[in-house]
Amino acid sequence: MSISAFDNLSSYIEYYKKNGGPSLIPIDIIGDELDITKATVVRMLQDGRLEGIKIGRSLYTSTESYISFVHDEKQRVQKVRLFLEECAKNGEIVTYAPVMEHVGLRWQSPPDRKIIGRILGEISTDTHKEKKIFLTAIVHKKQGSRTIPGNGFFDLVEYITGESPRGDEHTAAMNAANKVFKYYAKHRS
Repeated sequence: MSISAFDNLSSYIEYYKKNGGPSLIPIDIIGDELDITKATVVRMLQDGRLEGIKIGRSLYTSTESYISFVHDEKQRVQKVRLFLEECAKNGEIVTYAPVMEHVGLRWQSPPDRKIIGRILGEISTDTHKEKKIFLTAIVHKKQGSRTIPGNGFFDLVEYITGESPRGDEHTAAMNAANKVFKYYAKHRS
């Protein structure tokens, strides 16, 4: 567990005066910023993704730890994007599991599914701005004998374009995926 503990604020202030830090962010603010629950932030403290500081009964993370985490998350987004671009160049639909495993996430974990949703949302937003495609249209879940993107994909498309892809979602998904494949077939490097 990566959590430093202080009995009270005075003991932390003394430590801060002697050592010059760390500066602190309450975990509630981290949760709000990342759109995750307090319990998820606590797990991130426990597994070392964030450095934790406990003062009395209150939990914080260091500002430096949060900055490092955000940097690592940006690298994770880039890693997923490169992986998806390779799949797109090969004309492949990919399911969530290999995408998540590529960056150390587990599809069985609800918090990890929320993280991959945020990553995919960022990638789709960026690729729509840059190329007028939704790169993550090729990331599917199994639905009976077919595959289809998750609900978050359709919600994002509607939010960005103002048009609802609902109705025949399978056709809409395949049209979006084919647009991705066509783009990457033209822009292979």
